[in-house]
Amino acid sequence: MIRDLVGHHVAITSTLPVFETLVPNRAPLDARVLDAMLPTLASNTWSGAPRSPIHAATSFWPALFKKELEFESEFVKRGGFAHRGTRSHRITAA
Repeated sequence: MIRDLVGHHVAITSTLPVFETLVPNRAPLDARVLDAMLPTLASNTWSGAPRSPIHAATSFWPALFKKELEFESEFVKRGGFAHRGTRSHRITAA
């Protein structure tokens, strides 16, 4: 998939900031994130319960976050373009 995306000059928009807000034991959610969401989404989906240490052992979000991080890193390593905000930038892999 990465080869096809890069070969067709398709840019992606990183979703890491979204996934990170759902990973248990991460930094507290910034109120600005919730303010930017539709009220129903903010209250129903990201109420904070899934992020609590109690849910950490059963949460699938850490694995999903890691997988997305690996995908985006590999995409960039292979010459992919990543969107950031409203502009497209060529970023380099760390």
